[in-house]
Amino acid sequence: YNCNRDNPEKAFQAEEMLMNLIEEANEGGLKPSVRTFSSVIKAYANAGNPSKAEEILKLMIEYSEVTQNNDHASLENMTQFNEELLCRPNTIIFTNVINAWAQSKERNAARRADEILSWMKQMNKAGIPNVAPNTVTYATCINAWAKGKKVTEKCALRAEELLEEMEEERAKGSDVKPNTVAFTSVINAWGRSMSPKA
Repeated sequence: YNCNRDNPEKAFQAEEMLMNLIEEANEGGLKPSVRTFSSVIKAYANAGNPSKAEEILKLMIEYSEVTQNNDHASLENMTQFNEELLCRPNTIIFTNVINAWAQSKERNAARRADEILSWMKQMNKAGIPNVAPNTVTYATCINAWAKGKKVTEKCALRAEELLEEMEEERAKGSDVKPNTVAFTSVINAWGRSMSPKA
């Protein structure tokens, strides 16, 4: 679905199709895939509705847990199991939701983006595959702190903390490394904060 802020109805239609697929899957029919959930999340992000994008992410997690539990018994009988149908959210999908918050003008959008980043870090630490935050994830979250309606000194400090965290991740050998977007966003956050420390 390709929708824009002028037509949030498209996102709702995409969600209805997803819900119909989930119903069909419960009855042994067609199943949604990672791409199905991702399309609905992007549709809500493009429609400027980060709360709904996050809601679909949570639905995806619930669905993947149920699917994994239901299909676990049949895994041994299958020669090649399709990961796409397990519908596990990945780094890109989480980052899309963080970006939905970063692009929104909602109050506490940066805080919500940061909470999702923390959630990803916790899941990764718990051994859940393919959810480690990457450079784009961090830069997007930093950008959320820089773009808020009211950027305070606290916002700029948090943006800078995340930039430092990226440096720490790089020092540990991670693929995460500060990029131009991250640095520019921190500079913008300090500039907008009107702090004497800027």
